[in-house]
Amino acid sequence: MYMQIKMPLACLVILTYTLLLYGLKRRLQTLTSRVFQWIGVAGVIHVLAAVVTEYTVNNRNQVSFLFNHIWHIIFLVSLSFVCALMYLYVLLYVERSSGTSRHGSKICLFVVLAFSILGELILPIDYIDTPMGSYSLGPKGYSLYLIVVYSMVMQVYTVIRYRRLLSLEKSSVLLASAAIFAIIASIQIAFPHILLTGLGITLIVISIAVSSEDVHMFINEQGLYNEQGCRKLLQEAVAVGKPFRVGMYTFLGQDEAILEAMRSIQAVLPEGKAKVICGAPAENLLIVVPLRSGSNVYPLPELPLLSDAEDITVCQKIVSVDAQGTVEDVLRSAREFRTRFEEDSLQRDELTGLLRRAAFIRQADFLLKAGHPFTFLMIDVDNFKQVNDQYGHSVGDELLAMVAQTLQQELRSTDVVCRMGGDEFGVLLQGLTEPSIITRITDQLRTWVGMIHLEDAPDFRVTLSIGAKISRSQDRSRSFRDIYSQADMALYRAKNAGKDRITISDCS
Repeated sequence: MYMQIKMPLACLVILTYTLLLYGLKRRLQTLTSRVFQWIGVAGVIHVLAAVVTEYTVNNRNQVSFLFNHIWHIIFLVSLSFVCALMYLYVLLYVERSSGTSRHGSKICLFVVLAFSILGELILPIDYIDTPMGSYSLGPKGYSLYLIVVYSMVMQVYTVIRYRRLLSLEKSSVLLASAAIFAIIASIQIAFPHILLTGLGITLIVISIAVSSEDVHMFINEQGLYNEQGCRKLLQEAVAVGKPFRVGMYTFLGQDEAILEAMRSIQAVLPEGKAKVICGAPAENLLIVVPLRSGSNVYPLPELPLLSDAEDITVCQKIVSVDAQGTVEDVLRSAREFRTRFEEDSLQRDELTGLLRRAAFIRQADFLLKAGHPFTFLMIDVDNFKQVNDQYGHSVGDELLAMVAQTLQQELRSTDVVCRMGGDEFGVLLQGLTEPSIITRITDQLRTWVGMIHLEDAPDFRVTLSIGAKISRSQDRSRSFRDIYSQADMALYRAKNAGKDRITISDCS
């Protein structure tokens, strides 16, 4: 009897060791990998139950009936789960590869599993004693055969039918696993006193673990999932056939700052808890897949505070994918999102977020050609060089950003604001040509800017010198270069007159 215990005991040690090694390695966090982990857990429970029941069956006079019966049920139910999970493992692979849900097959599997477990729980059990040892048989065991035969037959059928969707290595391993278990199950049925199910489970778990998807194929040098890894998880989300959401981030800036930003977002949504992953299917693009996991909805995390926040700009959005969405649709949306952000960023100043000079001039030329009246303001921050020289360029940058923010807040949404370069800003006041109104608006701007307080330069008072040029509808033949030149001359006169004032060009 003790010789018979050695086999399942050895299998228990080997199986536990295999699962520990598997757990120590980072794996692609797919549904199939999680199902495999459950196969391993159910396998360990089954082999442990095999060790106990081998002893209790042969020593029924020394242990209570209830104790023996409970461990028999654990033995049978755990083996039922192993078989069902193996077939589910195959179904999930097919789902991911085909992009279509195998919902009907899953329901059939769960129904058969439920009937088997119900029989194992309520039907009686018989014990047979032989010179070679005792073993159990009877209706409980026959209930187990139902799920064993069904899952093994369906596993072989599914692998053969969808072999073109599976890799040659994966289909070979799955077929070999089914064959191993079928052979061992046949031996077990023919010779009940030989306990081989633990050996079969151990061989199957080892073979699947060896052939499982190595995460190194799906991560980049930064430790984030690459495009292939993102595709794998998107395929699973699409195969479910239900709407889901994907979070997207795109970045511009220093490579080190972008990498820090990506990793900080990954830390906010750890794979183990949220069951979502961060992937970088392209440079400076990060996606979070999915934002919904079961009944839990995870918000798109805000970008955490970074040490190099000044060296990076970021844009984020959430994309909803409907039941008919595809992996290519999601990745196409991500790349289009990145492209639009990059194109827009090329037109905007990194420090202030305002339009750059070239984009601003295109707006002005459009207004001129269309005959729309406007007033162009040329704005200069007085004594800005003093700030840089006395307090440093970082304080100067802070001042420019605060002036830009004030201009955007106090002007209308229809007005166009630009950083012309250095400490000079440009503004297009659309539809405004009355000098009195322009003077009132610029006086308000100078008042608001005068309220700016710099912590590192508390004694510096911020003032603006402004030159203005009015363009009326009849000026459509004039170029913006002429208007710019006259506004620049008006600005020059404002500075020579003592600064902190506006001068409107009187040239026709």
